[in-house]
Amino acid sequence: MSNMSYCRFENTNSDLGDCAEHILDHLDTRYEAPARVSLVETCADILERLGFTVQDRDGDDLCRQSIKDALEEYASNGSEDEEDEG
Repeated sequence: MSNMSYCRFENTNSDLGDCAEHILDHLDTRYEAPARVSLVETCADILERLGFTVQDRDGDDLCRQSIKDALEEYASNGSEDEEDEG
């Protein structure tokens, strides 16, 4: 269901905050992974519309593949780091 225009940002901000807290979580469905990449692309688009330059770690323009690569890199390295900390 879409948000009413008078509370669009308020409602979406709450949901986006929840997504930010769980951006690196393991995803169990095939639908969530592409949606997560799309969400990051949308966030980058918002920043670009506000005049910011959004780049990947190598200084290149952010693209779908660089977002996927970053998330996959975390999945392969981040989970090991979390185990070491515990």
